[in-house]
Amino acid sequence: MKLLKLFIILLLFVNCSDKKSSNQLIEVDTNVIKPKTTDLSFQLSINKYDKSQDYFIFYSLSEDQLKISIGGEMHTKNDPIVYTTKFQRNSIKQFLKINIDSLSGYYANYCISGGDSKSFTIRNNGISKTIRLDNYYHKDLSPAIELINELVPEKFKLTHNKDKLLKDILECDKNTLENNILP
Repeated sequence: MKLLKLFIILLLFVNCSDKKSSNQLIEVDTNVIKPKTTDLSFQLSINKYDKSQDYFIFYSLSEDQLKISIGGEMHTKNDPIVYTTKFQRNSIKQFLKINIDSLSGYYANYCISGGDSKSFTIRNNGISKTIRLDNYYHKDLSPAIELINELVPEKFKLTHNKDKLLKDILECDKNTLENNILP
């Protein structure tokens, strides 16, 4: 029920918000955004709602650092940072090669309702896009979760089971074809 309320609030926000804050790491808009700034740096952000604690956890990967902060629906520079660590710059080179324009705004396993949902915002060369994954393994984005989980202590690890996600997607596709049901 909380997730439904959160989704409705998020939809209202998307429809009512015209302003883009420069200190906002998570953008709700799924369109490609070309910022007015000349900041061409790389950033990949993931947000995850923690139902048990009723707050969002924001993971922000820059070119050589990971920051984790907690806060409300909108991530701001005032949200408390709860963890930070440096890493080798070459750890993110696979993400620098992602063609942002080729990504859809939403990927889901339609056979599973509820479950695991993450929102990714990727910014590279001045272009930004937000993508949501619901119970879905994405070959370009999901490895960011694996990198984060290598860098953080247990309490900050993101739920991620590549094998199960891939198996569930294949099973869903098989059932969809057998039953002639379109997702």
